[in-house]
Amino acid sequence: AKGAEGGLLLIDEIDTGLHYTALAEGFWQGILQAARDFDVQVFATTHSHECMVAAYEAFDGANAKDLSVHRLERIDEKVQCKSFGHDLLGDAHKAGFEVR
Repeated sequence: AKGAEGGLLLIDEIDTGLHYTALAEGFWQGILQAARDFDVQVFATTHSHECMVAAYEAFDGANAKDLSVHRLERIDEKVQCKSFGHDLLGDAHKAGFEVR
């Protein structure tokens, strides 16, 4: 995040090369703390269900407002964005709905 202070950090496939257990061991908490320390907004992509669940769990409680998930879908030849805040993401996960 150094060099991106006060700006944006774009990370494609953030979970690449990480074992899913590493995601539950503080990965997202570290991302959140670095974003706060450097005043950076993080945009991360993933196709990993485990990565999204770990993010949901890490951004629980007071940090819930800091998580937003956006899914791009092609519908009738147009790309549409579906957005999920922390609460809606949790509801979808508990109901077994796929949001990635």
